[in-house]
Amino acid sequence: EHMRVSRVMEDGRGHCIDKAMLLTAMCRKSGIPARLGMARVKNHMGTARFEQILRSDVLTPHGYAEVYVQDKWVKCTPAFNKELCDRLGVAPLEFDGVKDSIFQQFDRAEGGFMEYIEDYGTFEDLPVERITELMRAEYPHLFDEKGEFKEELLKR
Repeated sequence: EHMRVSRVMEDGRGHCIDKAMLLTAMCRKSGIPARLGMARVKNHMGTARFEQILRSDVLTPHGYAEVYVQDKWVKCTPAFNKELCDRLGVAPLEFDGVKDSIFQQFDRAEGGFMEYIEDYGTFEDLPVERITELMRAEYPHLFDEKGEFKEELLKR
């Protein structure tokens, strides 16, 4: 429920999958074919809080969008807005509709920032079961003995 595009618009914020779903919906509404992509990434500059919750600097799944422009699919990520990029010390991503625009490989100081480990492919709709499966495998501590997500971990 919290990942609905309307909820992300109401809240004015979201995580990578939320933002990718919003971009996908906006493209589709404008007549541009689009779909959600997901990948496993290593975040060399993750926030301490995020890494504390995940117990890892690996993020799975990470969401990006794929849009059909000029007769080909092009990847892009709306996850890192200008304010977040400024805070993390990286240049905002440029999307020209020709080349993939998915991650800043390096920060402004030429240190590592993000890297793809595995691409899970694209999806026409939010694959909730696949997301849950990936998270259970990568972060079993986020789930209780019944397999339910421990929401209270995110409220700390």
